Amino acid sequence: MASHSGPVHTHRLITLILSVIFSIIVMGLLANITHRTLGFRSATNWQILGLVISSLTILVFPLMLVASGAIHVITELILTMILFIVWVVSSAMIIHARRNNFGGVGCGFFRFFSISSLCSQLTAAEAFSIIIWILLLFYIIHLLAYGMSSKSRADGRSSWSRRMSEKGAYHDESGVATGNTGAPATTGVNTYPATAPA
Repeated sequence: MASHSGPVHTHRLITLILSVIFSIIVMGLLANITHRTLGFRSATNWQILGLVISSLTILVFPLMLVASGAIHVITELILTMILFIVWVVSSAMIIHARRNNFGGVGCGFFRFFSISSLCSQLTAAEAFSIIIWILLLFYIIHLLAYGMSSKSRADGRSSWSRRMSEKGAYHDESGVATGNTGAPATTGVNTYPATAPA
């Protein structure tokens, strides 16, 4: 993977890596919950969806990082939006399952029962799945801003058709941030002529 500068590529790297790490955590928690509950009931829709979306995230995001030269901005936006939507649905289903199984009380209420650890694991899976979709939401907003930015000054192409490996938005073909003329910034204070009137 080539190194890239720019706010989009930094945000991309942070979001994709954190999403993979948190997906591994969610998958581990849901796998343990599913394993512990299979003795008295079959796996539920929220368990299956959580395991599937965690697995997809763990597979897709590293591929997106490695193959950034083959992925267009619009393709990455669509893939990220699909995963975002499924993560929102999954976290809503986990929240619903926790409320149905443990009510509106905290897990401390169950501390003297054997289901206390299940409640804690379900709460942790809920929290991490919410964090993942929030990360993806901010990245989608950033990608939308990147895609709607002006055309590349180097070749006149739309930002949507750029590959993710190209220089980030906010840069011209020389790599200098656009809008930076190199002149010192003025605040407008003391901008009158230095000579006194005659």
